[in-house]
Amino acid sequence: MRTRFIISIVLPGILVLGGLLLTMPVYGQSIGSGPPFLIPEHIAVEADGNLVLVDLGLKAVVRVDPITGDRTIVADATTGNGAALGDLQGMAVEASGAFVVTDDNLDAILRIDPTTGDRTVISSATTGSGPIFLAPRGIAVEASGVLVVVDILLDAILRINPITGDRTILSDATTGSGTDFSFPIEIAVEGNGDLVVVDILLDAILWVDPATGDRTVISNATTGNGPIFQTPRCIAVEASGAFVVADLVLDAILRVDPITGNRTVVSDATTGSGDDLLNPAHLALEADGNLVVINPVPDAIVRVDPITGDRTIISDASIGTGIDLLSPRDIILEPDGNFVVADYGLDALVRVDPGTGNRTIVSDVTTGSGPGLNNPWGVVLEADGDLVVIDISLDAILRVDPITGDRTIVADDTTGTGPCLVQLRRAYCSMGFKSSQP
Repeated sequence: MRTRFIISIVLPGILVLGGLLLTMPVYGQSIGSGPPFLIPEHIAVEADGNLVLVDLGLKAVVRVDPITGDRTIVADATTGNGAALGDLQGMAVEASGAFVVTDDNLDAILRIDPTTGDRTVISSATTGSGPIFLAPRGIAVEASGVLVVVDILLDAILRINPITGDRTILSDATTGSGTDFSFPIEIAVEGNGDLVVVDILLDAILWVDPATGDRTVISNATTGNGPIFQTPRCIAVEASGAFVVADLVLDAILRVDPITGNRTVVSDATTGSGDDLLNPAHLALEADGNLVVINPVPDAIVRVDPITGDRTIISDASIGTGIDLLSPRDIILEPDGNFVVADYGLDALVRVDPGTGNRTIVSDVTTGSGPGLNNPWGVVLEADGDLVVIDISLDAILRVDPITGDRTIVADDTTGTGPCLVQLRRAYCSMGFKSSQP
């Protein structure tokens, strides 16, 4: 069985968790007005040129004016009716202008009205027939209007009828020939109808025949020349037919020749001017051929010139006050919208205001009573609001009062029965990040 871990600190204040880039956090906006981004993710371009993206922190779809950077909520808990938005993992725009998104919490595909924000489940375990989604990620729309979705646990492409929600396997280990998928995370449709898939564990771009499901590697370490993919995350198809790919580890946008598989850098720290790309996870193409990229540092939407590689911020963030994060290791969202971060450099839990970015200590050696935190590695939220922390130096699980910071041992070598807790680690199933750590 494959192990898919993510345990990674990118920069102080930048956490990789569960396959998500969590910048700590979006500290207000300095370009454009409207709600600050929290965890901006998948991005697409509407017919009128506006940008739309999903924000995992806001649990919302946000429209961004490509000129001013102004941000407007299209759909969230208070905008539009229908199923509550959860863990949105993919987004595309239908010919009608409606948005289709994959929701990992619901294991479903939703259609969102771009005007009202109303949400309708298109396909799920109870809507439509066929194989049930396990972890739907990237989504694209074929010329016929049929949807294609990659599922990282099924290791498959599914084709979805946009009317009935019926699902059929288009390509997997038993459908189609060629290299098996290992972690297919993004998908795009070429002008001729062929499908291209990013597989993050193969570090490869694959071509998939839409009729047979046959898979052919287009570009990887042994196919095509140029910089070798490290962690390809997102793909788009240019008007020329070339592919543009965001690579998280190379901190770069690469162009891939669809015939030879050759890879060239479009934009990185040494190609093009402007703020460097850091873990670019998602990109889309504007009508004029420019690229728009979500750059997690500093939680910005960046326009990239496809010729020069120059980078210009469209909408971005500023900085909050309070203690600086040193080694943020895990993060949870409290019901009131605040973040709580386990920071093993500070040996502390830190609360972060998502609007201002201000940071306050919740619990550390001087805040709250009980055993001191000595390497807090993971944190989760109980139903009553208490925090539960894994500490890998204490080899213990602690409960922390979110108001007083008081700490109580829940389980360790002397509390509770069963196997001793030895060198606890939180290992998360990834949607796009790899780590050599245990």
